[in-house]
Amino acid sequence: MIVVTDKDMDTPQQRGSAASAGQLPTELIVAIGHLLDGHSLVTSLRVCHHWHNALIPVVWHSITQTQWQHPAFPIQQPRGQRQPQSEQDPFTGQLPPTLFQVRQLEWVCNASESGDRFSSSGNRPNPLTTATLARILDAMPNLATLSLQVWVLTPDLAFGYALQKLKRLRRLSYDVRTFSTFPIEELFLLFSRLDELVVSSRAWEKTRPEELNDTGASLSPTTAAQDLWKLKKLGIARGNLPVLRHCSDKTLRDLVIRREHMISNHIDASDSFLPILRFSHLDSIRLPIESSPGQQEDVVLVLSSLRQARELVLDVSAFSDLDFLNSPPTIFASARQQPLIPEQWIQRQQQQVIGQGDTADGGEVGDDGLMVLPRLEHLTINFIRPLVVHTRLTTFRRLMMTRPRLRTFVVTNYDVDPDILFEQSRVRAERDGWVCRDLETLSLSFPKGIYSKTADGRNYTWQSIYGQIGKLTKLKSLSLRCVGLQRNVEAGFKQLAGVTCLQELTMIDVRFLKWTEEEVELLLPLVPKLKTFSMGPLQDADFLSVATWLVDNSRPDVRLVR
Repeated sequence: MIVVTDKDMDTPQQRGSAASAGQLPTELIVAIGHLLDGHSLVTSLRVCHHWHNALIPVVWHSITQTQWQHPAFPIQQPRGQRQPQSEQDPFTGQLPPTLFQVRQLEWVCNASESGDRFSSSGNRPNPLTTATLARILDAMPNLATLSLQVWVLTPDLAFGYALQKLKRLRRLSYDVRTFSTFPIEELFLLFSRLDELVVSSRAWEKTRPEELNDTGASLSPTTAAQDLWKLKKLGIARGNLPVLRHCSDKTLRDLVIRREHMISNHIDASDSFLPILRFSHLDSIRLPIESSPGQQEDVVLVLSSLRQARELVLDVSAFSDLDFLNSPPTIFASARQQPLIPEQWIQRQQQQVIGQGDTADGGEVGDDGLMVLPRLEHLTINFIRPLVVHTRLTTFRRLMMTRPRLRTFVVTNYDVDPDILFEQSRVRAERDGWVCRDLETLSLSFPKGIYSKTADGRNYTWQSIYGQIGKLTKLKSLSLRCVGLQRNVEAGFKQLAGVTCLQELTMIDVRFLKWTEEEVELLLPLVPKLKTFSMGPLQDADFLSVATWLVDNSRPDVRLVR
């Protein structure tokens, strides 16, 4: 888009063009502004006063970490100004009135060497105190989304008050990198207005031992229904599980629980997953499974109660943590669990027994009735630490053969055995491959030494891999990492022609073997809708060579990623 500015209006025709542009409706100008890149958007402010007033809210709608670091950013410390020696706020400049328009704010700070000050990430020194951050929030009353990653070394009441005054805030992400406890209970009134809340650190004080009875149940009164938070998404650390008592089971749909670096060998009432049983209508859940007594039975009990959940992310440390996904577990509450199980869950289980365990779809009990998470569509398994497994485990293959609803299958920090996962079964029912034919995202890593060849030199492992992937006609994102990536006709590379919907492709040989021009020329016709292609780390010369080849061969729409 060509933008005419006041400086360019030297002829009557140009002045007429600017006058015509100034007569456009505000809604149309704003719509145009959302389509422009940063430089064009700022340039458009100089078309006329009407455009300037219409586009200022667009310019200041969202502020990210990159903008904070720009030398010309208006709330940065003025250059050349001498830093005060006292502990007072070092920022003395005036905040611009345009901050009133900001709707989204991302603030990422690292701890400085001086007291409770923040210092913006980067090499350029710019100390900011919590008081400064409070001033900035005061100047942004229309904030709807706020993401903070800060070090709080000493509590600051002004900072807490500034957060509470954000009446339009609906999404808050708060990451405190400190061992001291911020008085976050004072923000509960703010939390009651939010739709999304993510607190990545242990920011709440745990329930004191004297508030628990002999069975581990809480002695404090349950939060009244009218006082429950209306959160739709909640992300917390494992040590903050007691905060679930403030959430409403009628609104919460997305729950993320992240593991902590300090893992306890004992699960007490405040660490148990069992309070999740109250939230039977969750659509998405993430759980860390740690090697602690009672951990597995808690996870099985919780996930067995989620008949409608479609997305599951597991942070695991052993293959045994995944057994419940393949084998129908026997669901019962142990003596340790019973005092912690909500009464609502017991009533639900009794109703299911009376109703003969109707499925979530309202039909008769079938194979899905024996599954944990029968509606599972998106599965991500993150191994906490790399595992070296020498036995030929079929865990992942059983998942792909029994989960027809799967749309996403991602395994990180573990090398999957392709000879098992992509094995051509002799069983007639499995002859056509996986049952999850509608898979849209697949991300895997393979181990070393997958050069399994027949007597005539054919690589049947890669033929099986490409043959199965080629059957996934709805696949949109594919990521393969391994040692010995084969991408030639002999390995069955042309069988990828079935993934015609593929838009994102990552194929990396971790030995840094480079793609040849012939291999790229062979690949692109197989994936006509490809938009992003990552082939691993490339030197400048190699990157420019491939990028130039894409342009010369009429594929400039493919974005090459190093």
